[in-house]
Amino acid sequence: MRKFFCFLWALTLCSGFLLGVGRICLAADHLFSAEDMFSAEDLFSADDYLVDEEEVVSAEVGAELNTKRVEVTGQAAGTMTYLLYSPSHDWFGPVREKYGPSREKHGLENLVAADFFVDIRLKDGIKSFLSLGVDYYPAGREKSFSVGKADSADDDNEWQRVSASSDENTEYRLKEFFIDTNWRNKIYFRTGKQVLKWGRSYFWNPTDLINVEKKDFFDLEKTREGTYGTKIHLPFGAAKNIYVFVGMDDAKAVQDLSVAGKYEFLVGGTEMAFSAWTKKGHEPVYGYDISGRLFDLDLRGEMSLSRGRRLDPENLGCWQEEEEWIPKISAGFTKYFDHGEIKDRISVTGEFYYNHAGYDENIFAKHKAPTKTELDLFPKVYEPYMTSKYYLAFFTSVNKFIRSELTLNLNGMMNLVDNSAILSTGLSYSPALTDLTIDLTITGRLGEQYSEATFMGDRLSLSLGTKILF
Repeated sequence: MRKFFCFLWALTLCSGFLLGVGRICLAADHLFSAEDMFSAEDLFSADDYLVDEEEVVSAEVGAELNTKRVEVTGQAAGTMTYLLYSPSHDWFGPVREKYGPSREKHGLENLVAADFFVDIRLKDGIKSFLSLGVDYYPAGREKSFSVGKADSADDDNEWQRVSASSDENTEYRLKEFFIDTNWRNKIYFRTGKQVLKWGRSYFWNPTDLINVEKKDFFDLEKTREGTYGTKIHLPFGAAKNIYVFVGMDDAKAVQDLSVAGKYEFLVGGTEMAFSAWTKKGHEPVYGYDISGRLFDLDLRGEMSLSRGRRLDPENLGCWQEEEEWIPKISAGFTKYFDHGEIKDRISVTGEFYYNHAGYDENIFAKHKAPTKTELDLFPKVYEPYMTSKYYLAFFTSVNKFIRSELTLNLNGMMNLVDNSAILSTGLSYSPALTDLTIDLTITGRLGEQYSEATFMGDRLSLSLGTKILF
């Protein structure tokens, strides 16, 4: 714990020093005078230079809605990552030693990825969108352990055989593919595979039981894979909205559908929403979220509530039998700071997450030698940085750091139950008037021998990536 705070304090001091000495001096020269370009007499001599604003807006919107077009855009990225591996911190270490495969202390991962976006616009606001992701791993990547019985063993609670294979080098994913239609511009429908904005918090969204892929701490701008279904949107002016989503993933009959609804409204300058989710065989989940501004702070939060069971710390991956109301809460803020002559140059976001059903003790240290049964059950309940009871995260950025093309980032996340943490800092270089970004990121994982941040054995990583937009 002491190491974590020392490391955080040192990084904060370094960042503050670099920011202080890197103040940018801007100068602007007038290359020509406005009087040389325009003559007020010529410009306003006619009596028909004013056009009614509504006519212009109506004409532009009408032309936009009735223009057919197909646009293909996308992004491509290449990343090389160095990994420092510590066998003593690897929860699977004893299993690797006995059954394999082993890991190199100094590892290397390479990835080339691309996302292609196809935007199809038809008349009357009808459109379709497709997002296709392609990931290429030159050396493949390790899958999670698969466990099976040896021919001569019958005890299901003992390790008999552990194998780890590598995925194929290339992976294709259809991330989104939906169609937008509407009824008289009053009710809007979106059908297909889609990512929904459900919940207001920056990282943790306990009210979001719809999206199949959660946000990635290491890549918050990552395009996520959507879920299949139909979204219905009923707007009532700018102050009220009703959303209904019918989830159809893996549904072979009507009773397999999931249904979610949300009522969103304004109270003064504060946005609120009540939501609910239900599916056969599951307890209904009720949600509430809120966002607003207090002085110069952007505040947000959300809470889900359902009847459920708590995770059993004595039996890894199992639930306790008693049922109770289970709240999950996230609350956070964003604050912007001006520096020099640059407005909102520094941004700081903090967020806290509470999971009443989560583990309230270090589950990895408690189960140092998991059995096959436990390893089969644990992935069904484990969600990274959501399975313990208390978490804290912060995300900071400094624009125009030393140079106008540089951005400094410092992010961290901590499991307050086992006192383990991830600390990531890096520089992003984006040349002006280009669609190129180069990132250099250092990530450290701090914690005891068996903790959530370190249980895979990764201690330090250094990543260099390049991304282009097209």
